[in-house]
Amino acid sequence: MRLLILCFLALSALAGEVQFLKPTSWLGDLLVTDVGAVLGAAGEILVLDETGKVRGELPFPGGQIQALSWHKEKGVLAAGGWNLIRLWKWPSGEVLLDISGFGTMVRSLAFSQDLLLCGGTDGRVLAFDLEGKLLWALRAHESTVWGIATSSGFFATAGSDRVVLWEIESRKEIFSFPGRSWDVAFSPSGFSLAAGAGKILKIWDTAFGLPLLEVWAHESCTVTLAFSPDGKYVATGSLDKTVALWSTETGG
Repeated sequence: MRLLILCFLALSALAGEVQFLKPTSWLGDLLVTDVGAVLGAAGEILVLDETGKVRGELPFPGGQIQALSWHKEKGVLAAGGWNLIRLWKWPSGEVLLDISGFGTMVRSLAFSQDLLLCGGTDGRVLAFDLEGKLLWALRAHESTVWGIATSSGFFATAGSDRVVLWEIESRKEIFSFPGRSWDVAFSPSGFSLAAGAGKILKIWDTAFGLPLLEVWAHESCTVTLAFSPDGKYVATGSLDKTVALWSTETGG
C-alpha cells in the first residue's frame, strides 16, 4: 500500500484496536503480522508492538523500502526497493537471502505458496521461488505495477492503464478492467476483487468479471485498500488524508 499521507491507520492484529501513528520519516509500506506492525522506511524496517512503540529495526541495504509482504505459513518477511528484495525469517529477523540484479524499482510484493511475486516500475511482474531463483517475467502493464495481490492460484495487478486478473500457472489474462488504479485486493474467500480506481472504490466478481460495487470513496486518489477478515468491509486510504470503511454489500 502507498503511505503518502503523514498520519496513517494501523490495525493491530494483537490488540484488536485502532492505533494512529505519526511517522517521523518517509514510509513506503505497512503491514500487520501476528506479532505487530511492520513499517518500511528509508534503509530499514521498523517493527512495532501492539501499542505502536518501536521494538526493533531490520536493516535494508536497498535504500527506501517501497513494498512489504509477509508469508504467514512459511514465516518469511519480504521487503523491496531499488533492484533489491530482502527476505527475513519472521519474527526472528534472521536474513535469509537477497535477490538483486533484476533492474527495476520494486513497488509491490505478494506471496503465493512457494512464489514471491514482484511488481516493478518497468511494468513487469517477476516471479521468484523462495530461494531467490527467477522463474518467469511477465509484461503486465505499460508502466508501474502499483499493486499486486494473490489468491488460490490467481493474482491481480493494478497499474496506470488497467486492473488485471491473471492465472498464476499459465500467466493467462482472465479479465481486465480499464482505468488507472493504485492498489488491488482479494476478499478472504477469493470470490471478489477490489481496486482503488482514482477516487472510486470498485469491486468485481472474480468468477465472471462482473461489477459488484462502485462507490465514490474519496476526494482524491484511493491509493490503498484492504478487506476485513470476514470480507464484509473494505477499508480505503486516500491522498485526501482520509481513511474510510465501506460495506461490500451496500457501499455504505
